[in-house]
Amino acid sequence: MSRKGILYCIVLAVSFMVGLPEVATAQRRALVIGNNDYLHVKTLERAVPDAETMTEKFRKAGFTVSKPLTNRTHLQMHADLLAFVKEIDKDDEVVFFYAGHGVKVGQESFLLPIDIPHPDELPNDEKLVAVKSLPLETVLKEIGLKQGKVNVVILDACRDNPLQTRFGRVYGDDQGLAPPPRDVRGTLVIYSARAGTKALDKLNPRDGDPNGLFVRVAREEMFRPGVRLLDAMERIGERLRELTGGKQESAFYAEGGSRFCFLPTELIPPPSTGTLRLSSEPGGASVEVDGKDRGVVTVVEGLTVGEHTVVLRKGECGLFQSSVAIKGGETVELRAKLTGTDNVKHQGTCLTVAERDRRQGEADTAQRKKRIEECFSNPEPRKECVEPVTGMAFVWVPAGSFMMGQSEKEKKYLREKYSEEYEKNYSDEQKDGGPFDVRIEQGFWLGRYEVTVGQFRSFVEATGYETEAERDVGEKGCYAWAKGEGWKWREGVNWRMPGFAQGDDHPVVCVSWNDAQKYVGWLNQGKGGLYRLPTEAEWEYAARGGTKTIRYWGDDVEEKEACQYANVADRTTYEGNSFTKNFSCNDGYWFTAPVHDGKRKPNPFGLNDMLGNVWEWTCSWHGSYSDSEKKYAKCDGGGSGRVVRGGGWDGIPALVRSALRSGDVPDDRSYDLGFRLSRTNP
Repeated sequence: MSRKGILYCIVLAVSFMVGLPEVATAQRRALVIGNNDYLHVKTLERAVPDAETMTEKFRKAGFTVSKPLTNRTHLQMHADLLAFVKEIDKDDEVVFFYAGHGVKVGQESFLLPIDIPHPDELPNDEKLVAVKSLPLETVLKEIGLKQGKVNVVILDACRDNPLQTRFGRVYGDDQGLAPPPRDVRGTLVIYSARAGTKALDKLNPRDGDPNGLFVRVAREEMFRPGVRLLDAMERIGERLRELTGGKQESAFYAEGGSRFCFLPTELIPPPSTGTLRLSSEPGGASVEVDGKDRGVVTVVEGLTVGEHTVVLRKGECGLFQSSVAIKGGETVELRAKLTGTDNVKHQGTCLTVAERDRRQGEADTAQRKKRIEECFSNPEPRKECVEPVTGMAFVWVPAGSFMMGQSEKEKKYLREKYSEEYEKNYSDEQKDGGPFDVRIEQGFWLGRYEVTVGQFRSFVEATGYETEAERDVGEKGCYAWAKGEGWKWREGVNWRMPGFAQGDDHPVVCVSWNDAQKYVGWLNQGKGGLYRLPTEAEWEYAARGGTKTIRYWGDDVEEKEACQYANVADRTTYEGNSFTKNFSCNDGYWFTAPVHDGKRKPNPFGLNDMLGNVWEWTCSWHGSYSDSEKKYAKCDGGGSGRVVRGGGWDGIPALVRSALRSGDVPDDRSYDLGFRLSRTNP
């Protein structure tokens, strides 16, 4: 501000104080109108509060203004203007303030009363807007005719045009006001936004300031002691640009009164309060001053002179706290960088996300371990518990007795149906006679499903293990069948690429007994050997599920019911191939089936795919049933191979039986061979 401008405001103040004749008769007069509650078009929220705020500011600046005139009709606004103009004397300083809807029609601006008709009710003639509103030109001419020393017209009316019909027609421009007429002398005209642009009411949906952006800036900058209005308007424009990111900038049309200021310095008593202006990183922080919540604001006015405690918060843990010294009549700038904004609350304490996740992970692990321990420590028949590392489900198999081996009915079935193959392939099960009684002394947990590709992948990714098929141990690749070539060892075939498509929920294949033992060792880390392969006796006992029939769903000598319970050699075809010996049904799969697809019923113990889908390794050495060592009932001992059980997805009826047993050397692997685990109760 120039020195001449300050001297003018000081001289004006002195002339008021000493009662000079030419100044003593002059008055400061203001008319304030605010319209919120429109009857037929969109209502507003902050026009009336803006009018109330400016009324109080004008009063403190020495203006005569009884109260803000709010929610005025067309007739009332005209009457208000005429009554106000009637009181104006020559050399008065006059202010007209309006907050509400305004529209631009052609090159004219109109201030809308609350009873402006809905545009659908207006005839198709924009000129009728002038008849139903208060033209800005009328305001300027009526006030200008009184020849006041300074006339100031302030319009906070640059909002979206509310006069739009339901058919999309708009009366006037979409938003903003037209520039004022150029022939109005001695008048300063202020728009809250440049002509043709929109004024904003709030910064964001959480903006708690009762005033629109123009008034919240003007209430400070216009009323600084000794500051000319022209200088104040420059500051207002700058601050609006900063606040809105350039979306809003006020406009100032000066046709006189270049030295006018609202608050001449000497008229103002020493201020007892000051203002705090805040900026925060990140933005949008809520503000507390001396323990009082001020909401999400950038300015706090009316703070008494002295020290104040300021706290900014954002989210659960973002915090900034400082002591601020407020001086009378001054604005203190406080830039706050909040700490902990990325932190979260965990059990009443603010933590980093990583620390929260770590603690929560530990708590979840402990809780999960507790639930698992509680589940496994309270076994019941058919009860299911889940191992936490792989998500493998286990079912409790209670202690009991069963007849192991072929029954007489089963022998008869095999001799009659498969007489040529019986002695060659299946009589080994009955060497030294049978069946014979076996007692399972202790109940045990057995995997409800075969170990899946996804569960085996977890082990490989955790350890970097390579299977024997991948390392070509003994033979290259995996034993598999191919059209036109039959069964042979196939290089490059392994659990990742078994020669057919598999998802993570398919049983893993092409794994040797040695591979299965490595998997068991990984899962047993820190668990004291809870997991293992089942013994041969445990496997058959569990597979039968208390039944005495050839298969756990019945004898099924007609071989028609298997597809309800097992994925086996059936009538399904693949690329023109079919199983020459098959069950008389269709299970929908040629190769392995997903273990969780729900298409096959479990056995009476609640176990799935104990027959079919894939052959399964046991821990037992293969040997004669009459062997005094009873290798079938334990994991240790010795021999040439380990027992495999259950038949696979390619299992013909003769191979899909609870009593069927076979054996393979520990490094053997096939694309129809996998495993399932048992778990010993500690």
